[in-house]
Amino acid sequence: MYPFITFLSVLLSGVTFVLAQSACSSPEVTVNLRVEGYWDTFYEGPVTTCGHDVTTPSGGTHRCDGTNNGAQLSPSPTVTGVLDTAAGLWNFTWDGTYDIKVDDFNVTAINGHQRVWSPFVNWGFVSINGCQVPLKTGDSVLWIQLRPDIKSVLKLDGPNTVVANEPFKLTVMDGFRHLPVEGATIRNHGTSDKDGHITLTLADQGIYKLKAEKQDAIRSNAVWIQVLPQEDKPKEG
Repeated sequence: MYPFITFLSVLLSGVTFVLAQSACSSPEVTVNLRVEGYWDTFYEGPVTTCGHDVTTPSGGTHRCDGTNNGAQLSPSPTVTGVLDTAAGLWNFTWDGTYDIKVDDFNVTAINGHQRVWSPFVNWGFVSINGCQVPLKTGDSVLWIQLRPDIKSVLKLDGPNTVVANEPFKLTVMDGFRHLPVEGATIRNHGTSDKDGHITLTLADQGIYKLKAEKQDAIRSNAVWIQVLPQEDKPKEG
């Protein structure tokens, strides 16, 4: 895992970074990006990006601003562009070939992990190449490394704050199909029931990062939970 990347992403979510990329051809937006490989989360956090030229070892340098293949009339930030921006900021790698027929890149590897990589935007599958897909502020972008056994893309929901030694509930859904997922686990904390619910209790104060996993699924987004002391529990009445 790359916990320092995820943790810093949370701590620095309000910081504006200087983009490590070529000149912008569109206004900037800030989106939430997650990159999930077979065994690791390569990145998870906010990224400020814009439409710009992209360079890969296998594909060379080409525009990546939503106007590729005539998809959009005006330049915009894109699904592949935000991957490129994050790679430059957080020092992970990616590669892609360039297909002149669609004026776009095919992502072939992230952090050296090859095979098929596919993007989702706001939990919806993207069926065209990523430089043609525009982004707006607040969008959620997910790049996943596909496997033949994948049946669901996990989405984890839960509270931001809880009280120590008080039970609380998390919910695991298939973010793509919007259905509860049974049998997903949060490591050392439990397994989801038929309604996708996991009830757990955290005894120690602090900040916890929780992710749901299942053998035939893409692991979930992280839920960050702050555990407060009992004396901070809201008084009833």
